[in-house]
Amino acid sequence: MSQTEDKMETIKKSKEKKKENIKTLRAERSKPVDGSSVPQPVDDLMLYYDAIGGRNKRNRIYGIGSSVDIFYEPNGNTSYHFSSLEPNTQKYQKMENELQEMKD
Repeated sequence: MSQTEDKMETIKKSKEKKKENIKTLRAERSKPVDGSSVPQPVDDLMLYYDAIGGRNKRNRIYGIGSSVDIFYEPNGNTSYHFSSLEPNTQKYQKMENELQEMKD
């Protein structure tokens, strides 16, 4: 295998792992609460953030890149909270589409 093929295989495995993480977290978080048969609503932004492991060393999020602050706002500490705003941007739509593909 060439270096390019190795790199592509690594990327493919990483993507599959993230996809599996999303499925697992969605199943866990959507379980009905005590005595209810209705699944819990799932915050897709939080789910995605947790499934991919948060920010990387460049302070970016996989699939969002440097546009991270459109979706996740700093709260003044080293941690972040999720914006309750639903930005209507092409990047947001792209992320939603990618997330939907991972769900399928």
